[in-house]
This record gives sequence, C-alpha cells and structure tokens, in this order.
Amino acid sequence: MSVQDFEPILKSTCHYSAVNDIAFPEDSSDVFATASDTDIRIWNAHTSQELLRIAVPNLECKCITFKKDGSSLISGWNDGKIRAFGPQTGRLQYEITDAHKKGVTALAVTSPTSPHSPAFRIVSGGSDGQIRIWSITPTHQTLLETLKEHKGTITAIKLRKNNLECVSSSADGSCIVWDLLRFVRNQVLFAPSFFKSVCYYPDESQVLTSGTDRKRIGKPTMVLSSANLKPPNPTPSMASTSPPTDNTLS
Repeated sequence: MSVQDFEPILKSTCHYSAVNDIAFPEDSSDVFATASDTDIRIWNAHTSQELLRIAVPNLECKCITFKKDGSSLISGWNDGKIRAFGPQTGRLQYEITDAHKKGVTALAVTSPTSPHSPAFRIVSGGSDGQIRIWSITPTHQTLLETLKEHKGTITAIKLRKNNLECVSSSADGSCIVWDLLRFVRNQVLFAPSFFKSVCYYPDESQVLTSGTDRKRIGKPTMVLSSANLKPPNPTPSMASTSPPTDNTLS
C-alpha cells in the first residue's frame, strides 16, 4: 500500500481455497506446483513468485506430480481424467479420459521402463477405490492393469526407488503394498483410521502413515513385519485389460 495515497498494490496472490496437493520436480527444490479446486499454480520456491497458472473451467484438480525428467506436470481431476501439461507453457500434452469413474485422487510416476525408450508408467488411484497402471508413450496412453482391493477412496500412492513396488493408502483404513511386475498384492495392513497419506522411510525398511487417529503422523510405526501385515495374495487381482507383454521396469 502506498503511504502517499493509500492505494493498495497487488504484490502476490495465492489460492483462496483449500490446497489439495503439492509436488516438487525430481531432485529439484527451485520450483514447486500446487493444486486447488480452481487451478494449478507453479511457484518459484526462492522468491515465492507465481510463475504459471493452469485452469480447467468448472473442474477441481485433486492431485499432481511431475514426470521424472520434469517435462510434464501430470494431474488428476474430479471429472475422472488425467491431464498432462507442459510445466513451462501450461499447454495440454495429453489426457486420459475415464481414468477413474468418480475422480482421480492420487498419482505416482515411474522412471522410463527401458534405457532406450521414453515410455514410462503412471500409477493412479481414484474415489472408486481402484489402483490403475498406465503405459505412457509419446503417442499412446494404455491401461495395463486394474487392482481392486481397496474399498474406499485412494488417498496416496508412493513408489519404491526401483519402481517395482508401490504402496497405497485408502480412506477405508487400509494400506496395500503392490507388486508392479506381477500386479498382485504383496502385503496389506489395517488400522482404525482414515489414512490421509503414506510414504516409505528413506531406507525403505518401513512404511509411514498419517491419518485421522492422530497417532501416526511422522512416526515410523508401520513396520513391514508379520505383526501388522497380512500375507501376499495368492492370485492376481481382477484386471480390466489383459496383462502387458513387457513387464520390465527400470
């Protein structure tokens, strides 16, 4: 505000409603992206300056993540679509229609599936309780498998460093560790809680969760042991498409 005429001057703006997700590019802390019910915004982490704004009219962005090389900002929306945008231009690169019937609520992205191929995979979760694995190439987006064991909304998905396994949390009080080669459940744990998020401990020896019971925020309580985990599923989960011919992940 100018002290001479008391005229307000806009210096910066932010979301005026709840922020649904925050994402940083791989191995970078210079910029980050936020998702809200009105738009996606990319920020300079050092100056707090807004660099780019992406909006889809009348739709809410529920989750975001960056492609490993930073060339795409991948987002999940309440209309059930996955949309990828250029992080510098904001232009739509591709979209996956009908990714989840009741909205896309969680996303994770693998590294390229081969050193000589640009193809990678997206692991998505939705309000329908399903986990879906997609093969993404420069020209096609193909559904590889649908995993159906959660009964509630998927709240978070995190990949292991080798891209061969991921863990998902759900509003039904369950966390499931998935084998991304065989597309089966490796382990499952239950708790009387609405799980809000999940991640691997840095050395990947434990799974950390947070939820509405206020007992697990930032505490390494969910250790992968026989005390709180059920054995692997003996048979693969039902799939909406046939298994892929190439299951190799880097």
